[in-house]
Amino acid sequence: MRKISRVFMRMLIFSFMASICICPAEAATTGQKPAPAETAPQKPDLIITSISVTSPRIAFGSKDSRIIFAVKNQSQTPIQGNIKCQVVGKAASVVTIPYGLTAGQEKECSLLIGYDSTWPVGVYRIKVKADSPNAVAESNENNNESQEISFEIVPAATSQK
Repeated sequence: MRKISRVFMRMLIFSFMASICICPAEAATTGQKPAPAETAPQKPDLIITSISVTSPRIAFGSKDSRIIFAVKNQSQTPIQGNIKCQVVGKAASVVTIPYGLTAGQEKECSLLIGYDSTWPVGVYRIKVKADSPNAVAESNENNNESQEISFEIVPAATSQK
């Protein structure tokens, strides 16, 4: 008799629990809506889509040689506030994108090079990093650096050789 009572009690409990559960298929027939699944808001994601230099050989003191790069917010979430981009390893070489980027927006930036002692004569292999101080919480913090480019800054007298 005890076995029958336990089996009966389990069936009764299961039946009760099943009657209070509303699954999506039942919701269509009962008119009740299932609770919406909660999703975390998507974070922005900054990338450098292109990078180039105006010339591979730059005369020291030149005022028209630049690194040109494009920064894109490849997410559906806008970024508010300034975005700082920096040449990796060159603290003085920073470009600020004011007012952030909207979802999917891309902005071209440039940085003057070879004009003073910040960029002395030498061969450079550089990358640019978007959000260099990591101020923007992104969905992927590991894709902010550009491809590497190289160029040479030469003494002004030898730039034509």
